[in-house]
Amino acid sequence: MYWAAPNVELPWRWVSPGAAVFVAGWLLTTFGFSVYVTVFGDYSETYGALAGVAVLLIWFYLTAYVVLCGAELNAYLDRRSIAARETQPEGGVGRGASTAPAGRSGPAGPARSPTGAAGPVSPGDP
Repeated sequence: MYWAAPNVELPWRWVSPGAAVFVAGWLLTTFGFSVYVTVFGDYSETYGALAGVAVLLIWFYLTAYVVLCGAELNAYLDRRSIAARETQPEGGVGRGASTAPAGRSGPAGPARSPTGAAGPVSPGDP
């Protein structure tokens, strides 16, 4: 999902940290929530026949939160690598010099003109 969802071409190694955090976080969250539901949560008294639906919705919410945590980690690492490349001297040699994915123009995507249109900014634009 972290590879296919963004509107840019990303190599697998750029999305692996967030995916690994998601898998570990999802397993821990699912295990912790199942322990909570079995030991502490008594949803059937509150929700009656709809207790299963309430528990499922809470689990969906927790899963979405873990997905966002993985995506935020990938975005942070991407911003950090872009900043590292920008601080290198011209033709820089180092850790981030050749790691930029093809077609990536920056953290916000393609360049935009002052009018908001995508693409290169032409000299005639205000």
